[in-house]
Amino acid sequence: MQYWEITLEGASSGPEDDIVFKFGDMLEIKDVFISLKPEFVDALLTSIKENENYHVIGNIKQIAAPDGKDYSDREMFAVLGKNNQEIRYGFLFGWIKSNPVIVGLWPNHFWGAVKEDEEFIDVILYAMLKKPETWKRLDVILPIKKK
Repeated sequence: MQYWEITLEGASSGPEDDIVFKFGDMLEIKDVFISLKPEFVDALLTSIKENENYHVIGNIKQIAAPDGKDYSDREMFAVLGKNNQEIRYGFLFGWIKSNPVIVGLWPNHFWGAVKEDEEFIDVILYAMLKKPETWKRLDVILPIKKK
């Protein structure tokens, strides 16, 4: 499996405590990235405002595509969640034109479940937007703002 590597800034500035997440590439499941309607982002922002267990964090330091190309200057974001059963799910989103697209999934068990049944993505996205009580914590992670 090929991966998108997302580096998050740790507690202190510098690489010593950075955290790296490897999102399985969606192009290994489908020939194209899964495109969502722009309203998805609006609904996600509404969910963040309405739910104490939803958070926005700005600490994506670097994004590397499966081919090693640096995508850090692109408008991309990640959503990492842990549901009430302690199961973790993650999405890496990019943009094609004005639509958000799913470019990667984390962890491997989620990627594998989607490879078996692509509709599983819909189940998790629905739960993120419409069933916030099923999530212990959900983080929308944005790039670090450049000064």
